[in-house]
Amino acid sequence: MPISGNISSTEYAIKRAGLPANQINVRSASLVADNKVWPCGLLLTKSAEGWKPYKASDTGIVGVLDSEVDTSKATAGLVVVFGEVRKDQLQVGLTSPKQPVAADLEKLEERHIYAV
Repeated sequence: MPISGNISSTEYAIKRAGLPANQINVRSASLVADNKVWPCGLLLTKSAEGWKPYKASDTGIVGVLDSEVDTSKATAGLVVVFGEVRKDQLQVGLTSPKQPVAADLEKLEERHIYAV
């Protein structure tokens, strides 16, 4: 006699910035180690040392951190460099995080990263 029914289920509670249902380009990037936890959706720029959190005074945004990274334990993270990201996950800065303003979203669109 066959048994029918669900005997187990698994749920993953990982927050992601990229929208995998749409086409996105995610790459691994070397992050500047600063012994902090970088949240999912953090806007990033590049420096000589590696990828770092974007500040309003920086000239450009080059990507969005796809998932949380503890830089005291990891030196690399996954970054969305093309495609659609969740607007509700985006944030600028680590110490006093805020939502990106229209100018920040325009910089993202210049890189073909679209907040939806």
